[in-house]
Amino acid sequence: MHKSLIWMTLAGCLLAILPAQASADCIKPLTVGWESWKPFMYRNEKGRLSGLDIELIRAVAKRLGCPLRFVELPFKRHMLELENGRIDLATSVQFKPERERYAYYSTAYRDSRVGLALSARAAARYPVTNLAQLRQLPLKLGITRGYYYGPSVAALMRQPDKLLFEDAVSDQSNLTKMLAGRIDGFFVDPIVLAAMQPPPDEVELLPLPVYSTTYHFILSRRSAGTYLLREIDQALEQVKASGELQNILERYQAH
Repeated sequence: MHKSLIWMTLAGCLLAILPAQASADCIKPLTVGWESWKPFMYRNEKGRLSGLDIELIRAVAKRLGCPLRFVELPFKRHMLELENGRIDLATSVQFKPERERYAYYSTAYRDSRVGLALSARAAARYPVTNLAQLRQLPLKLGITRGYYYGPSVAALMRQPDKLLFEDAVSDQSNLTKMLAGRIDGFFVDPIVLAAMQPPPDEVELLPLPVYSTTYHFILSRRSAGTYLLREIDQALEQVKASGELQNILERYQAH
């Protein structure tokens, strides 16, 4: 009797410390969308998929026992493929209520902010001290398709007055266009701007509070169930509690 009780206690302890095994949702690999967005998702010098988000989703999947399959897509396509169930998951997605129609959000795993980068020429010619002032300036600003820059920028886009907006497929594309003189500036996460390593004498990041937000994993309602969402949230908490998430954040956000 005592031996049985001991073995049951040991078995319970082992189950508590072992990582979660593959659930019914992980019989097949989870398809994860990604786009080149350094330092969060990119191919390193060896051609290996790397970045903050890539390391984090791998750490979460390891705890779940889920294999991963990565598919490269522009961000706007991510949302369409999630809605249709052709990919299961995307990383670094802001919360927008309209996306809940076709997707589930995980708990937040990192904070982010949006800044405004101007070419040195435009910054010298038009000293900008607040966002509302932009309406009266003949500037052409870049945005990335599918990105959300907060309510203040959304209001500017609805009533731009003299301001012009031009979209692009990526932040890197916006930087390239700005350095070529095709746009005067673009909205961007300062961490992303630093990772792209623009010439410091050609770009000025304005000290304007544009928008702050949090980022989540987002799961397709068509191809991933609420059970998998709960498993991912639990695994995220384990990654946070172990200190692994903080290590990943510090390593990549130091760029």
